[in-house]
Amino acid sequence: MNASLGLPARKARKLGLTALIDVVFILLMFFMLTSSFIQWRSLDLVSRATATANTSDQHQPALLVAHEDGALTARLGSQHHYWPDLDQALLPHPDGLTSAWDQYRQNHPESAPANLTLLPEANVSVQSLVTLMARTDTAGVGPVNLGDALEQEIPHAQ
Repeated sequence: MNASLGLPARKARKLGLTALIDVVFILLMFFMLTSSFIQWRSLDLVSRATATANTSDQHQPALLVAHEDGALTARLGSQHHYWPDLDQALLPHPDGLTSAWDQYRQNHPESAPANLTLLPEANVSVQSLVTLMARTDTAGVGPVNLGDALEQEIPHAQ
């Protein structure tokens, strides 16, 4: 009994773990939802100086132009190829970029450059370029060098 107030003495209560488990669960959910589970890949980027040092003047450049609207134009020697989007360009069919690149290299074994040079139009996003380079690498087209951004728009060759 509490002598000063005349009240009976309280028994000590055990600490309940239910609230602690709830807090741990909420923290676990928070960290799971805010974490990133993306696998990072690296892309080989060849500088412009290295790319020009590796090509001779007799080689016709093989250009891949990334348009602002997502379309692609490939200029392989005297031939021009156009695809309205990346998915259509990388489909495994005779009119795709992989087939055009392989055919160009087979028809010009001495003069064909070893790689494509990617020229983006001025307003093409960096994410679009990275996606394009990663997907062309996966499709077996390349290596792809990144060139300077084009100051003016190149008309789509159909």
